[in-house]
Amino acid sequence: MNILKWFFIALFLLLSGCATKQEKVKKDSVKKATLSIAENRKPLGKVGVITLIGDNLLCTHTGVTVFSNERQLYALPTDLNELLTQRIIARFAGFDTTLVPLNKQSMSIINTDVGVSRWSNIEFNNQQNVDTVLIFSGAFKYRSKDGYYKDENALHTYAEFFVYDVPSGDLLAESTHYQYNLFDAFSCTQSTFATTGTMYELIKMAGATSQEKLINEIFQPSKSN
Repeated sequence: MNILKWFFIALFLLLSGCATKQEKVKKDSVKKATLSIAENRKPLGKVGVITLIGDNLLCTHTGVTVFSNERQLYALPTDLNELLTQRIIARFAGFDTTLVPLNKQSMSIINTDVGVSRWSNIEFNNQQNVDTVLIFSGAFKYRSKDGYYKDENALHTYAEFFVYDVPSGDLLAESTHYQYNLFDAFSCTQSTFATTGTMYELIKMAGATSQEKLINEIFQPSKSN
């Protein structure tokens, strides 16, 4: 009986040691996780990140008569795109990948109707030492109506996300997202856009939410061996 007892004790200690070792390897792997495209696990190397969605807010109001219709294009605060770019970078904190924020001035779009959906329509104004570029673009539109349809007043967010391989210009992945957030307390009659208040907070929230949804559709952590 004593021999059998010591056999089970030794077996228990051996299994405990193996479990501890496996857990250590698992933690090390997570620490070394790299950013990659989920489909083919292609490492992206040094990644440039740019956000272009937060330039303007198109506001349209449909009144009871055509005489009360309004249409305004408001310029949003210049730091909104920078804020959303930093949110993307923060999203990948902890990954063994270098992400570099790029400002709007680092890139030009040849044909605004085409936008960033084609690599050939994009020109970098300065040499960008990155292997991959993530581009978040789209538009904010606020639509309001009078009368019976007033409860449909909402901020509409149209968002796109493109991942390009810089040396080749190949489109590695893309995703689109649309959402609307009901909000009936904004008027298209004001001459300028207020940088404080509920509407701006709603735009920031809608931009960040859209980014997160697009990122989750494309990326998954790739654990290195």
